[in-house]
Amino acid sequence: MKISSVVHCSLLHGCIAALMFFSSFVPAAYAQCDFKAVSLTPSPASPTSNDQITFNGVIQNVGAVASKWYVRLYDEQHSSSAPNQQFYTPVINPQQTWTAGFTPMQLSAGSHTVTFHVEIGLTCDDGSTNDANSADNVQSISL
Repeated sequence: MKISSVVHCSLLHGCIAALMFFSSFVPAAYAQCDFKAVSLTPSPASPTSNDQITFNGVIQNVGAVASKWYVRLYDEQHSSSAPNQQFYTPVINPQQTWTAGFTPMQLSAGSHTVTFHVEIGLTCDDGSTNDANSADNVQSISL
């Protein structure tokens, strides 16, 4: 009976040691991609009809993994799936910001809502395919 107890105890300790060893190779649960759309600014600040408007969208990598993301700019006549403009960012390190400069566009006369949307590309550099917090990926302005 004592021998059996020692064997079980030894196997249990071996398994725990193995789990502790291999867990050091698994990324932490919070080491995820997470980009935030910080702001969207038009230039000129108060455009009139027929102005060529340049939009700058600031994004920040608030996650723990360096990655590149997909940015989109669209007005109310377009959508996130069919934006006016879209492109990938360069790789942005954790806690860094980057400004997406969109080519000038002309809006027709009247009121408009322009939306800046940041979303994950195919995968983050850590291999994950989801954003840790997608609630902060959009900024919109009304002109």
